[in-house]
Amino acid sequence: MATATLEFDETAERLFTHATQHAHRLGYRFGDGAEQDLRGLCQKAASELGGNVIGLAGTRSAGGEVKLRQSEVALEVFVEEMVKAAQTQPDYLATNSNMIGEQTFAVALRNLCPIWPICP
Repeated sequence: MATATLEFDETAERLFTHATQHAHRLGYRFGDGAEQDLRGLCQKAASELGGNVIGLAGTRSAGGEVKLRQSEVALEVFVEEMVKAAQTQPDYLATNSNMIGEQTFAVALRNLCPIWPICP
């Protein structure tokens, strides 16, 4: 059980780190609320992946790694949708310089769900 919990935590953290790095590559950072929401989304995705990621002896199966990469791509699309929302909402960037926050998070959820595996 401890190995499964560790794997879940590692998967969620890998997804969160990937999304954060993607935002940085695009020139943005997450606001505190959006960061917390994103962590929850990554935990949900890690839970959704569940046994699809963990192979025998606690190692990632080849199929699990593919599903994990698909999840990373879904998060990239999600972050890009947040950036698009920030750029298209009137005065958003004027008051939230290079930050993507809870408002843009909500827009991305609304526009993209039910994108697997990150949507509630």
